[in-house]
Amino acid sequence: MRSIWIFLLIFSFGYEHIKNTLISNHFFVNTKNDSDLWAYQADKGCVMAKGMSLVKAYLTNAIPPEGGFIVTGFFRPNSFYSIYEITAYKNVKDIYRNPDGITFKTDGSRTHLLIEPATYTQKYIEPVNREDGLSIPYRFSEMEIISGTKSEKIMVPNEPLSLYSSFTILEKKSDYLAYLFWLSADVYIAMSRFLADTFYNDCNLAKSDAKKSAEQVLSTVKKFTIWE
Repeated sequence: MRSIWIFLLIFSFGYEHIKNTLISNHFFVNTKNDSDLWAYQADKGCVMAKGMSLVKAYLTNAIPPEGGFIVTGFFRPNSFYSIYEITAYKNVKDIYRNPDGITFKTDGSRTHLLIEPATYTQKYIEPVNREDGLSIPYRFSEMEIISGTKSEKIMVPNEPLSLYSSFTILEKKSDYLAYLFWLSADVYIAMSRFLADTFYNDCNLAKSDAKKSAEQVLSTVKKFTIWE
């Protein structure tokens, strides 16, 4: 089963700050780990960003109220059927933990990505009309659909959604991941690399499909209106 991953991306340059972290300067490192920290390393060896468990950040009051990006993934047991959510927020008024997860009292922007494996038998059903846990709020006509080399369908909305007042990042014990990325100069680069890693490692996408899917979802993320 997949581990629970919840990370916070932090802008940093000193090696002394990244002890016991996973360092990545290329795609397709093994992102399956239970470390509290994760780091992105630039090509010249300078550490540009690192990550911290959201729970740890919450317990230590380290979540940045000014804004950030949250990446969550939900995986169907015994299948590569996967749903990702990428959410951005800013100027959070309150953050609190509840039985469902961690709630952010603020507005936000969100997009999704759905990976439909070749073995899925109800391909004809619009994603918005699928059963709970398998649906995303879009129709086929509203998404870019990438045909994977293993006959998967990777679906990425063309336009993001707006969130109002509050949203909750769910916590689960298995078949789930969530990362919170702190704003930094290289946040889009780090998110793209991380997404490509998890698409490859957790969803069985080919390397070329993982990269293309990460780039496609980032193109929608860059349309988020929360920063306007």
